[in-house]
Amino acid sequence: MTEDYSINKLFSLPGKNALITGGSSGLGLMMAKGLLQNGVRVYISSRSREKCNKALAELEKMGDCRSICADVTVAEQRKSLVDKITANEKENGLSILINNAGTNWGAYTNGTVIPVDGGSSISKGAKPWH
Repeated sequence: MTEDYSINKLFSLPGKNALITGGSSGLGLMMAKGLLQNGVRVYISSRSREKCNKALAELEKMGDCRSICADVTVAEQRKSLVDKITANEKENGLSILINNAGTNWGAYTNGTVIPVDGGSSISKGAKPWH
């Protein structure tokens, strides 16, 4: 018996679930569209409820998309985001995490770069997903 190592089998996406932080615009929105077109249920998050709703209206036409407004730089909101997705995906878990949330990366205060520990903290604080 031969194993199937074809690209379509190895990287098959239908039935998977994804979270894209910063998924309401720019590269995050583009990645959401690509995943939706390939059969993935996509959760997008953004600090702006207005941006989430606008992106969701566009993305729902392409597939199963949900939005959760959350500022991933705030610990309580990160936990709430993870809890909401975990509650919805008890059976299949989350397969794909794209930490795309960003701020004004060129922002300086008195010549010092402000560190942002947002999106990466989701994976640190989350329970293991499938």
